[in-house]
Amino acid sequence: MKLHVTWGAQGGDGSGGNECACDRANAGAYVSGVISLCKDKNLYIYVGGQGTTGIVSGIEPIGGYNGGGHGNNYSVCFAGGGGGGATDIRLNNGNWDNFMSLKSRIMVAAGGSGGRGVGNGGLFGLKNASGIIGTQISGYKFGIGFDSSNIRYKPGTGGGYWTGSAAVIGSNDVNNNYDEGGSSSFISGHNGCVAITEDSTEDNIKQRTDLNGKTCTDGTTDITCSYHYSGYKFTDTVMIDGAGYNWTTVKGDYVGQPQPDGTITTGHSGNGYAKITYLGN
Repeated sequence: MKLHVTWGAQGGDGSGGNECACDRANAGAYVSGVISLCKDKNLYIYVGGQGTTGIVSGIEPIGGYNGGGHGNNYSVCFAGGGGGGATDIRLNNGNWDNFMSLKSRIMVAAGGSGGRGVGNGGLFGLKNASGIIGTQISGYKFGIGFDSSNIRYKPGTGGGYWTGSAAVIGSNDVNNNYDEGGSSSFISGHNGCVAITEDSTEDNIKQRTDLNGKTCTDGTTDITCSYHYSGYKFTDTVMIDGAGYNWTTVKGDYVGQPQPDGTITTGHSGNGYAKITYLGN
């Protein structure tokens, strides 16, 4: 038996940093669970990188490794930070954005959006105004954060199971200068999550069916909907978003987030992190 714990990476600050609440980078999510593995079974762990800070009239903010979207420095007044990358556990190796590798993920801790964006990391992301959120069945893309580098003021979204995007793709609307949606986390075996089918392709992603043979949807309370097609699933699962709220089939209470050093904070800062503890046979 092994306990797997992962933290998504933090996004990069916006141009105002901590001086303006809207410019603060969003923290990464936390997921954990216990899984039974056979001897010599290979797992592949992809650890998210923190997004870079938005600097007015400076270099474009870069999204962190493993799905963080790029931010934008268009304005002389505002700049959105890069999104933090997700931290995930996969059954198949490959480049981080290889679809066959992405669809083999059995655990995903979403990264935080860049400053001027919103928090995320539960069963679905949060959003500002009309931003598109990542849910368990849809979003901007499966595993790849939205690139805001061509949209003035916008932050990059965090990497995740499904990722969010800016409100209007290609928009230069200064009145919606940081509308954007967050990304979702995933655990095979966590009630409320929705796994995809093995025959899914990059252009045709399908959700698995529930016990009644119906396609699983957001809001499900059928735990079998969460089971990865490989059959690998976790027990004793925990999902806490980057704002410190616990998620079961719905968003729960604020509980704070356990950190790699044993402390409890609101959300995970810096680069992502993964921890595996051997619990015995």
